[in-house]
Amino acid sequence: KSIGADDPMNPSYLPLYFCSEVLKGFGRGGSKLGCPTANLALTGSTDPDTVGAPHVNGVFFGFAQVNDQPIYPMVMSIGWNPHFADVTEKQVEVHILHQYAEDFYGETVRAVATGRVRGMEKFGSLEALIAAIENDKRVATEAVTQAPHSAYRDDPFFKRSTSDCSSAASS
Repeated sequence: KSIGADDPMNPSYLPLYFCSEVLKGFGRGGSKLGCPTANLALTGSTDPDTVGAPHVNGVFFGFAQVNDQPIYPMVMSIGWNPHFADVTEKQVEVHILHQYAEDFYGETVRAVATGRVRGMEKFGSLEALIAAIENDKRVATEAVTQAPHSAYRDDPFFKRSTSDCSSAASS
């Protein structure tokens, strides 16, 4: 199935741009889910009002970059992670589809969400959640190779100085 601009899973509020220092999260992405995530500040979005709106939630895909390193595909969760009862505020978590040698807490991550995979849901088991995450990664890996998503890998947003998160969106 082709995933493109006319796909209903690509809402009109996309793309969403983020630039944030990586924050400490719950620590379960890598340890329990096999999917390490970089937790970003909700205010790291260029449009925090849109990102903060209740209808903006789910699993998204696009591209991300740590500091001035190479740009890689990513999947991003925006929402309240209903599978876990201890999440009390909206979270922005990025899983970069690249194997890093070590954690990068405190580093700057730039990310652009260009498409949506699915909504948030509570799963019947941890295994079902892990299976959904693996499917999200497969969808993202394919989707970012297709237009219009593939063009965002070269977005000028990724060329800005790591320290310049003041205006995250490309002009």
